[in-house]
Amino acid sequence: MKILTYKHEDHDSNFCYYDGQTVRYFQPERKHGIKHYGYYPMLEIKSDPYEPTEIFDEFDINPDELDLIVEVVDDPTNVRIFLDEKVLSYESGQNIFGLPVKTIWVEHHWAHANSIWPVSKPTEYSVVYDGVGNGGVHASIFHNDKRIVKLSRYDCESVCLEFEGLGKFCGIHAANGLDIAGKVMGFQSFGSAERSKEIYELLYAGYTLDTCPSIEHVLEHLDGYKPVDIAMAFQEWVESAFIDWVLKYVPIDATVSFTGGLAQNVLLNYKLSKVYNNLVIPPHANDCGLSIGALGVVSNEFKFENFPFSQSDESPIETPTKETLKTIASLLSKGKIVAMYQGNGEVGPRALGNRSILMDPTIWNGKDILNERVKKRENYRPFGAAVMLEHVSDYFYWETETPYMLHAVPVKDKSIESVTHVDGTCRIQTVKDGMLYSLLKEFYNITDVPVLLNTSLNLAGKPIAGTISEAKKLFDDVDIDILCYGNTILYK
Repeated sequence: MKILTYKHEDHDSNFCYYDGQTVRYFQPERKHGIKHYGYYPMLEIKSDPYEPTEIFDEFDINPDELDLIVEVVDDPTNVRIFLDEKVLSYESGQNIFGLPVKTIWVEHHWAHANSIWPVSKPTEYSVVYDGVGNGGVHASIFHNDKRIVKLSRYDCESVCLEFEGLGKFCGIHAANGLDIAGKVMGFQSFGSAERSKEIYELLYAGYTLDTCPSIEHVLEHLDGYKPVDIAMAFQEWVESAFIDWVLKYVPIDATVSFTGGLAQNVLLNYKLSKVYNNLVIPPHANDCGLSIGALGVVSNEFKFENFPFSQSDESPIETPTKETLKTIASLLSKGKIVAMYQGNGEVGPRALGNRSILMDPTIWNGKDILNERVKKRENYRPFGAAVMLEHVSDYFYWETETPYMLHAVPVKDKSIESVTHVDGTCRIQTVKDGMLYSLLKEFYNITDVPVLLNTSLNLAGKPIAGTISEAKKLFDDVDIDILCYGNTILYK
């Protein structure tokens, strides 16, 4: 059976193709070099006139051989089908290609809920929260295959959109609004705890997630307060209100997944994980995982090869040898900035070693050096860290796996200054095998430090590199010391 699934319109277009044996994944932003690329964009995202039919060439698909198409429907002319909360999928017979192939439309949040199959078996409960889905719905909780609660714009504001509005008020800019919320997370940590508490009590005390006030209402009452303090109060309220809302519907001992754009909030994820021990968050929790979820609606028995390194982008022919990794580790120990382009890219917005820029985390001003020389991004934004799993509790107040860099956890060892944010936390990736583990081990053998600063192989506002030529161009254009692709090392 050959199956094509996709989320194609507006932003973050992505496809999955099952050829009867393996699953392949394609995200056109990596091919076209436009972050959050979407066909037929409704947001203010600069877009060249590519067409979704390019997927047939990308995966060498004969359209006549397709047995099933599954489409995540966001088109406002079609969402009326899903206004009935009991309808989560619908055999429409219509697809964007006009092909005479059995076609199923899937409700936006139901696709999110079904996207966890590459990392977990189905959970009892699925919590989904984003900016907006079908019919203006921005929050859903599912118990098995039934939606038990939803929130829409007709009930209350989406905190994801409120983050965006607050960020604009704070003077935070991005190529499009989708990246503003993540920047607010870093920015708000510089606020005053005392002043943010005043704001919290003044404006948010008594409000619940399903009565979220609009950002316009909030700002009307905050003359005299600094934007950073307002942002800190809002982040703290979101954490508290969201967890209280989930607790109303999901038992503490249940298995639960969390997806949607809000699941990229690593501060919230950390606190939620302290409440729910059986919490699953996939690396593709935002809309880039919707085609994966559409495939999950059909079955959760599919398999990716080498997930999460499953992007259909250019992969070097060779892999780095042990000697090459020893050389890279030695260069890192001498303070060099190293770009790694290995294997296939990661599914999701985080670089996890294959498309990474790495640096020694103990360099006291390493964050500033990396920002000034390479990343060129706001100085309030922290960098993440990769750590050998067996040493995670030596450096962080954390003991379990978090392999996809989805939790900001308190730092225990103060020597890793360049990855320690102003609030004392770090967004960490635990590593237990693979190329990055081998590199970490070599670095540990030299320095006695099992941690590396890890950030994505891109510049601010650009997608992660998807070709070797892009990686080389980045190496040439900015002040990176070393580029390692496959088993080749380039020096400056």
